[in-house]
Amino acid sequence: MANPFYPNFPDPVGASNAKRVGPVLDLPGGPEARMYDDGSLVWRLGDRIVGADFAGNMAISPPDGHLSNGVTDVPVASHFDAGRWFGYARARTARVEVTFEDGRTARARTVQDPWKQGVVLFSVPFEPAGDVYVSGYRVTGFDARGKRLWRHDEPPHPPLWQETPAAGQAEPPPTPSRR
Repeated sequence: MANPFYPNFPDPVGASNAKRVGPVLDLPGGPEARMYDDGSLVWRLGDRIVGADFAGNMAISPPDGHLSNGVTDVPVASHFDAGRWFGYARARTARVEVTFEDGRTARARTVQDPWKQGVVLFSVPFEPAGDVYVSGYRVTGFDARGKRLWRHDEPPHPPLWQETPAAGQAEPPPTPSRR
């Protein structure tokens, strides 16, 4: 199916002649996950692409990498979109939990990936309050017995620009005209 938002781009966006491999994985709470032969994992909700991940080095390296390569330093790769939190984590993880600064949490059980990528996938309906990337958050992974396996603190990522100058920051002087 062509990408309805960018009809001149192949599906998945950025991949040329990529073919889906293995089954489509319908995750609890949506979205569905599709693996492609170029190493891309595309997350869809209906006809909408809501996320993409890549095995190897962001699709720069040959597609012989595995998604598990993406969770060696950081144990989880996740997205917040369309009222859901979804992603993938290290293989032995049975449950994941995200916690925000305001104390709100979301929990999801994981499912095995059907493409033998060495990861588990998860999804849960969740609507965060505000921009989760501005305040940062913590993701914790647990095994089947509830023992904590890992924890990842995602630091705050302030916006690249501000609507108003920061406190104590002077307004830039007006540019003189050439009259």
